[in-house]
Amino acid sequence: MRYVQMNSKVRGIIACCSPDGIVSLDACEHSGKPDICKQTDIYMSEHILCIFFPLAEGEMITGAWLREEKHFISRELILVLNTSSQRTRTFGPYFRPERQHQYRYQPLLEKNAYQITGFCYNDRGCYSSAQRRFGVTSADEPLGTLPDEPFQATHTLPNLPILYWFKSSGSFTGVSHVRLCVDTKKPHEPTVGMLLLYEDRQESLGQWRYDCEIRDYELNGRMYFFPGETKSGPYTKISCNDEMKDGWIEIPQTAEVLWWFKSNCSRLEIVSV
Repeated sequence: MRYVQMNSKVRGIIACCSPDGIVSLDACEHSGKPDICKQTDIYMSEHILCIFFPLAEGEMITGAWLREEKHFISRELILVLNTSSQRTRTFGPYFRPERQHQYRYQPLLEKNAYQITGFCYNDRGCYSSAQRRFGVTSADEPLGTLPDEPFQATHTLPNLPILYWFKSSGSFTGVSHVRLCVDTKKPHEPTVGMLLLYEDRQESLGQWRYDCEIRDYELNGRMYFFPGETKSGPYTKISCNDEMKDGWIEIPQTAEVLWWFKSNCSRLEIVSV
């Protein structure tokens, strides 16, 4: 079993996921690369993607559930987390609202919300088919009543012939810096994810991979995205502090966006401005 401690130095969680959910999980501090990101086999599998869930200073994880199908014995380990700032993140594919009745949420805390101080799981590596187990440790002081299920915002999936999508969302209101995660190993150099930096917090869209190039921008101009296509599916490119180009779409400064993604493709949608 592997134990991941959530102490006061932790500023986020990085999780490597497959369509079946969590493969590996680690805590991120201010500096240094998490141990799981040093595992080269993580990046060799075409089905593995990496998700970063940043935490603001003083923000705590206060709820955790495992999402599972009701009528099947599944090897899925879909972890859903909720924080003291009422932020929710699902480390697994999004499902359509009409399929809600097919799933249940198993709480990892009993009755009340508590500050989660660590995660414990049997790390079987990327290629193991063994069923994974997951648990948490927590502080003694309750922080309120824990809901039966985490809040899950509903959206319309992209109309594309792709079996599953992971989903992330964020607002550009108040963003001062942007960090782009660019896969320079591919000829079209897609942006596989980005980190939005506000005055007192961060939000992550798409993937955050340590085998990609990280580009840091202070926003003093306009942002654009390019929705491209390859044989393997759609991809996204992001441009900061640049001029409009043919085929590119401006991202308004107050835009609310959805970033749909999987290991090898992505789709950015502006849902409101």
